[in-house]
Amino acid sequence: MLAAAATCKVSTDLSRDIALEVTAPDSLEEYDTLKPTARVLTGRGDSAATAVFWFSPDTTIAVLDSTTGRTVVVHPGGTGRLVAKGGGLVSNPLAIRTLAAADTVLAGPTLDTVDIAGPTALDSLSDSLTIEIADTVTAAANPIVPLAGRPVVYTLVHPSAAGPVTLVTQDTAHALADTVTAVSSVSGIAFVKVRLLAPDTIPDSVVVVASARRAVGTTVPGLPDTFVVRFRGVAVADTLRAAAPLADTVHVSAVPPDSLSDSLSVEVGDTSGATGSITPLPDRAVVFAITAPQTPGPVTLVTSDTARTLVTTDTVTTDARGAAAVKLRLIAGPAPASVEVTASAKRGVSARLPGSPVRFTVRFEP
Repeated sequence: MLAAAATCKVSTDLSRDIALEVTAPDSLEEYDTLKPTARVLTGRGDSAATAVFWFSPDTTIAVLDSTTGRTVVVHPGGTGRLVAKGGGLVSNPLAIRTLAAADTVLAGPTLDTVDIAGPTALDSLSDSLTIEIADTVTAAANPIVPLAGRPVVYTLVHPSAAGPVTLVTQDTAHALADTVTAVSSVSGIAFVKVRLLAPDTIPDSVVVVASARRAVGTTVPGLPDTFVVRFRGVAVADTLRAAAPLADTVHVSAVPPDSLSDSLSVEVGDTSGATGSITPLPDRAVVFAITAPQTPGPVTLVTSDTARTLVTTDTVTTDARGAAAVKLRLIAGPAPASVEVTASAKRGVSARLPGSPVRFTVRFEP
């Protein structure tokens, strides 16, 4: 919104018209009508009943009614000046940008298939669902002129339940949104992406509708447009189970007196609903933690038989057999009577995997 004013010489007559205050939008689209406002102010700051007339010194815009200032675009893509006069005052010019009316839409691919990207996070992002807003020029070297700054509304229409997916305009965004307004860039392109939020309920497909309107309220020709995003997911883990005995005894009298437990191993899998068989799942994160004793130092978790650095919590990725394992090493001071280690995993980015935590007990004896 633009504002301009004009003032006259200072006078002791407070009833005189001393200022002309005008306002108008800073841009005007083809086929739309701009109606500015103006008032003449007296020395007391009151509005005077003085007629105001409007005109433009440019051919980019046209003032259709000099008394109301009703203005339309003549030549889009430029800037026109709008001026008011009244009570012997003339306002400073208001610069009005003239915008072409969108009459063409070029949609990007309307079908995308998403493979679940990270089996440990199960957080997947579609390709851009793009709409290009443009104006068609009948006589020009480039008959399609991209239009910047035009809002395009994207709406998630399927699935109807909120939660499993969201619309985002930034790759780092995770907030739940089923309607997003994206603004076209200098190349005329607006876009959103679809992000999977709830990997426990992966939808077969997601339907997104894009729409845009001209300033006069009519729908841009070619819209609405419909995009379909299909998700092709990896198996979702639903089982964590021990793959080794839950108890182990370490004899500290061994020579040399550095003692290492057997492997504390678990397996992550996917259970078949039909047969009940479990398919091992690789590349899934399992968190091992020493939960007792709570004072760190006498023992550590290791994934290499030569390691001795103090580690009380470690994340291990399952191998091709779906297994992840650590060992327990005594590294300092007197051996505790027993040590408890838990192994836990999550299903994607949501709830703890059924079977978590698996608890191992390692006893130290002479």
